[in-house]
Amino acid sequence: MEQETMLKEILQAFKLYSEKTDKKLDNFKVDFESKMDNMKIELDSKMDVGFARVGEKLDRLVKKQDGMRLELTESRETVDFLLSKTAQHEIKLQQLISQQPQNSTHVGIFQKTKLAL
Repeated sequence: MEQETMLKEILQAFKLYSEKTDKKLDNFKVDFESKMDNMKIELDSKMDVGFARVGEKLDRLVKKQDGMRLELTESRETVDFLLSKTAQHEIKLQQLISQQPQNSTHVGIFQKTKLAL
């Protein structure tokens, strides 16, 4: 009977120890889940801030690209205008050269070219 009582006490001690361990594990689980939830919220917040920054930078890059595209278009128009004017002057020079008598000097051509322009 004494052994039976001892066994019951040992079983009771194991039961108490098991209950305490279960409580500790449950508390650990709750703490862990809470920390994970907080970390998730924190991470989401940081990601939102990061994506907002990236969005702002992309918007600035798009505006910059649009400005550069406009400048390029204006430069292309200027080059086209200058090329057409150069071609017009070239034609004018060729006409003046073809109108010159064959025995005139180059100085005369340049003087007439200055007058024509």
